[in-house]
Amino acid sequence: KMSDMDGVSEAKDLVKRAHDWGHPAIALTDHGVVQSFPDANHYIETLDKSDPFKVIYGVEGY
Repeated sequence: KMSDMDGVSEAKDLVKRAHDWGHPAIALTDHGVVQSFPDANHYIETLDKSDPFKVIYGVEGY
């Protein structure tokens, strides 16, 4: 899950939705933590290796 104070969506759900809608990529950013990144990555690993879908990771460091 992303930062508790900033969002209630699961990262893997956001990635799946973008992929299902045919987007070529999605950017996930969070504030000060990267706790949602493994869940997003686990979903990406379930995709066919020939699928070019990408996740762009970002974090606001402070």
